[in-house]
Amino acid sequence: MYKDKILYIDEKDNNKIYIMNNDGTEKKELIDINVESMLISEDGTIYTVSRTFEEGMIIQTFNMDGEQLKTILSGRRYNYQLLGLVDDYIYYYDDQGEGNGETGRIKIDGTGNEILGIKLEE
Repeated sequence: MYKDKILYIDEKDNNKIYIMNNDGTEKKELIDINVESMLISEDGTIYTVSRTFEEGMIIQTFNMDGEQLKTILSGRRYNYQLLGLVDDYIYYYDDQGEGNGETGRIKIDGTGNEILGIKLEE
């Protein structure tokens, strides 16, 4: 939720992001990409993880109008799920498969990617 809006990933529609008023009115498609996870900052910036054949995993930002602002990180070797935003960092879980993975963080400008080494329990 952001202010008086609800944003959600519609799994029935290729994981596109939709936005609507908090009373359920004025529903519309906001971002037309296949999103795996999403976070919304206090200023309304939308952070997404998506995947393409060409680039692999991509962390991107969008504004509340659905306009892409920037790509923070992309690459085939990444398999991140967004966990949260704290100060200038995006925290993520790097899923390495078969129950293996660890947390990390990257600055919102795309620099300073570091593994924190914290394992998440199922």
